[in-house]
Amino acid sequence: MSYREVASRMKRLPLYGKLLVGLAALFLILSSGYYAVVRFEAGLIYRTTTYQWTTGSLALQNDSTTANVYCAVAPVNGAQRSVLVPTQVPRRFVSTRLAVEQPWFTGAATVSCDGAVSAWQGGSAGQWSLVSSVLYKILSAALILIPLVAFIVISAARRVARRSQ
Repeated sequence: MSYREVASRMKRLPLYGKLLVGLAALFLILSSGYYAVVRFEAGLIYRTTTYQWTTGSLALQNDSTTANVYCAVAPVNGAQRSVLVPTQVPRRFVSTRLAVEQPWFTGAATVSCDGAVSAWQGGSAGQWSLVSSVLYKILSAALILIPLVAFIVISAARRVARRSQ
């Protein structure tokens, strides 16, 4: 379907249809945009790289579905700890499994891992916990689908009412 055909169909929609379709599009853009912004705030840790943890909590995500990853957290002031980052469940609509750590030290820490891990710290860690949850996925889908379903139901009801006159 070309842009002109879509534009022509949108012109024929009644005002409530334009509002409901626009609302669904707005929710789609906002929910996917927020997800993308939070996802791209992640730092990537590979076997040969390290990550500087400087503020707030730390969320670590192992993208593998086959092997756990262990990360060593070495603070400047404090004891070193090893953190298990669990594998992901190979199902689409399940919450992402994260290892979330609260700081037990003052200052910064260097994080190194024996596999590929995504890392968020501070406010981003909490945002990623929200965005990767099943609740966020369900609410986003509902906010997108409810206006579309309402449009279909209202349109069908109006057609039936016109035919019965």
